[in-house]
Amino acid sequence: MEVYKKEKIENVCIFGGTHGNELSGVYLVRNWLKDGALVQRGSFSTHLVIANPRAVDTCRRYIDRDLNRCYGKGTLGESTNAESPYETKRAQELYHRYLSGAPPDGTTADFLIDLHNTSSAAGNCIIIPYNASPVVLQVCVELIQRLESLFVRVLVLTEQGTVESTAGSCKNTIGVEIGPQHHGTLKTKVYDDMSLIVTTTLDILDQINKGELFPERQLEVYSIHRRYDYPRDEDGQLNGTLHPDFEEKDWQPLKNGDNILRTLDGADIRLENETETVYPCFVGEAAYYEKGLAFWTTLKTILKVEKLPLDD
Repeated sequence: MEVYKKEKIENVCIFGGTHGNELSGVYLVRNWLKDGALVQRGSFSTHLVIANPRAVDTCRRYIDRDLNRCYGKGTLGESTNAESPYETKRAQELYHRYLSGAPPDGTTADFLIDLHNTSSAAGNCIIIPYNASPVVLQVCVELIQRLESLFVRVLVLTEQGTVESTAGSCKNTIGVEIGPQHHGTLKTKVYDDMSLIVTTTLDILDQINKGELFPERQLEVYSIHRRYDYPRDEDGQLNGTLHPDFEEKDWQPLKNGDNILRTLDGADIRLENETETVYPCFVGEAAYYEKGLAFWTTLKTILKVEKLPLDD
């Protein structure tokens, strides 16, 4: 875990539309751009950004490539031209404008909130980097406690998942991932839950800036463990689906012998080779078919959360 340097949070960025068909974040940012009173706090500036405007305009996940896989050093440092993928150029633009403080008018974000939807039954999920700072961890604890009725869960990315995504682009980052919501649609409860999570996060950051005491404590998290694909034939074509017993079972305990998949000719596939109970997430996420991913399994662990403010 990296050591957090005690610094005031001066700039908070909120990205909506990293994926252009995940509409809760898109419409929240659009509405807050019209009237930002709900997201302004006295101790920092809030910056609202439609991250992938071309994808939003066409209601597609992306134009050329997944923007949330474009924040690795190689992509950010890549030379671009008119033929380069749109998202490569957009990631570089976002990074220099909002995240790196590049002149002449760049902003250095001290905290980034990236808004997403999932078609899976993941509920209200906060996604954090593998090396999350004490500020991020304290925010997660507070969200779970203050929004008890929302059943907020915290998912920890792998190192690779961190460095390629917005999670690795800022020193303090959370992804807010809420479902189920079909891509290209908008559901009232999902929209309202996302709004509440964002505004509560801003309240917490404002309290941190004002020096309020957040004690040392523990945080239950789900850490990415293993990925599972659907059954496929010799040509790589889909040859199976989720097992009916397993559909919409995000975060439910899963053990060896449990049904997870079923081939198109009716053969059941059961979980095997796990040494402990695992907890699946993003089960059947529609956007992950192209990525060869039916679901992730996670391990439930406890993290120690340092107190804030930290001692000098």
